[in-house]
Amino acid sequence: MINAVYKKSFGSYKGNPFIEALPAVLEPKQVAERIQGVLDFTTSDTQASTSVRAHLISQMMGQFFYPINRHIDLEKKLSIMIREGYVGRNPKDGSLNTRLQNGYERLMSGEDDSFRFPAVTSTARSLAFIGCSGSGKTTTLNKILSTYPQVTASAF
Repeated sequence: MINAVYKKSFGSYKGNPFIEALPAVLEPKQVAERIQGVLDFTTSDTQASTSVRAHLISQMMGQFFYPINRHIDLEKKLSIMIREGYVGRNPKDGSLNTRLQNGYERLMSGEDDSFRFPAVTSTARSLAFIGCSGSGKTTTLNKILSTYPQVTASAF
């Protein structure tokens, strides 16, 4: 389990503990440094037999990742999406409770249009991430998401 470290934020993110517990917004150079792959090999590997070198090269393919501008742009979009999605779920201003209560009311009444409180404007963003099979979509997303601390749910 990770303990949250809260940092002051900016704009509509200010004062939202969900957003202020996230890592700082990264500059493009920082993104590239954090998501690039690191090859694990020794100089003695270059002296191995042809057959062994073929296996070593194959193993390196899973380690190699060279970020390009598209990867940097995707990280920026995901960073914005995550933060903007939390704007309307700020536990400090009651918007999270309002959303939860509205959902509960709709669930209990069985009516999709049942609202106890005024409807809340969604701050959620979306994007389509399309590419050919094997082009690195999942790898790229996993690399970008690995820049955020991973927390697992635990029983209370």
